[in-house]
Amino acid sequence: ESPAAAAAAPAAASASKPNLWLQLHAGPNSVVSEAMVTVTNKAGRVVGRGKANKAGTVTLRVEPGVSAKNPYLVRTSGGKVRGKAFDGHLELVLTKVGMRHGAHFVDLITTIASEYVEQYGGTLAQAERRAFRKLGLSEDLGHGHLAVPTYDVHAPALSRHHKAKGGFDGT
Repeated sequence: ESPAAAAAAPAAASASKPNLWLQLHAGPNSVVSEAMVTVTNKAGRVVGRGKANKAGTVTLRVEPGVSAKNPYLVRTSGGKVRGKAFDGHLELVLTKVGMRHGAHFVDLITTIASEYVEQYGGTLAQAERRAFRKLGLSEDLGHGHLAVPTYDVHAPALSRHHKAKGGFDGT
């Protein structure tokens, strides 16, 4: 093997290594499995794609360049929740990537916050705090509320609420 080929192999391997870890939740104890995930930059260009496994986890490689001034939008489509088709979508505004940051939750809170920032401005952190308060959830427990069974959020009630407003769409 030539020295040039040997040097190119690690570079190619690092270019394909995942740098984004996502965990998708439609509600308490309700992962979104097998959903398609698309990541776009501020200009709307696709910078990454992936598919959730049965545990609602996605690891994928996205192009570098994300920051607070150049956020990426993660958006899900399709998938299943508890074996039934999920016809809504979830969103997350992403300002950093890297496996060292751990999993980024993509759930009701991140979807509400993403929509809020898009419509009214402000920071994602402010919008997430507001969404937690409006839903009566503890900010201290964070996104864990939407990852485990809890009496604070009743998934069927949320589902009925959203269907009354035209369908569960994370908002």
